[in-house]
Amino acid sequence: MITHERLIELLHYDPKTGEFRWAKSRRGAKRGAVAGSIKKDGHMVITLDREAYAAARIAFFYMTKRWPSPEADHADRDGLNNKWENIREATRVQNGSNRMSRNKTGLKGIFATHYRDKTYYTARIKVDSEQIYLGTRHTAKEAHELYRDAAIRLHGEFACMEAEETR
Repeated sequence: MITHERLIELLHYDPKTGEFRWAKSRRGAKRGAVAGSIKKDGHMVITLDREAYAAARIAFFYMTKRWPSPEADHADRDGLNNKWENIREATRVQNGSNRMSRNKTGLKGIFATHYRDKTYYTARIKVDSEQIYLGTRHTAKEAHELYRDAAIRLHGEFACMEAEETR
């Protein structure tokens, strides 16, 4: 694990823009060049001394001189927005609560069920690795209201109720 002193030696971080730049030239990168690469999941990763680190974790460490325990989360769910105001410490559960939907309805926690030529929408929410049934409604919008209320109550500021955005 890299030390804070070594991090400062290798990188400059601008908390207002979230941008990392190399503090000195190194193999493959010139001093002042933007550091990092984008992973398939849409998050930035930076390799320091042959070890890859999530840019959000580096930003947290850079600013606080301690690693986030256990994770760093992007409040706006944009894995490339590493501005300091957007980075917060989170547990794995909180970070998972802040993810968008990837299901067919496009609404987080809402699942379509077909019964006797009718479609019903079931709302479920995950809390501490356990699925909790919230109810079934005739429309996706009604079911989503159940999910939204539960998400706010159970996940607070980490609640995410939006549909997956296409990038």
